[in-house]
Amino acid sequence: MNKEERNSFRKEMLGKLEEQWAKNNRPEDDLFYYHPSEDKIVLSHSLFWVMTQNIKGKVGKEKYLLLLRQYQEEMLEAWLTESSDFKDLLHYCNVIYYSRIIAYV
Repeated sequence: MNKEERNSFRKEMLGKLEEQWAKNNRPEDDLFYYHPSEDKIVLSHSLFWVMTQNIKGKVGKEKYLLLLRQYQEEMLEAWLTESSDFKDLLHYCNVIYYSRIIAYV
């Protein structure tokens, strides 16, 4: 799968996840709705990524957690290299984070 196909697939699948979440929630329910800056959102994701590196057992094998960590790693790399993919990857991280985490709370 090349980069364009992967990005298209991500956009489609995460768009569906975001639509489903939006049907049952208000925008204010987004965990990052009240964050004052993009840098603080990136910091939140990087802290989460670092703090969950050593999770063992059942929780560490949850697919949403593994997927979120993968996207966070890609997003952080894009942020550090000032890649044009950064905005999309940050959005994908946010969608996975607030839709899956809230489902388990």
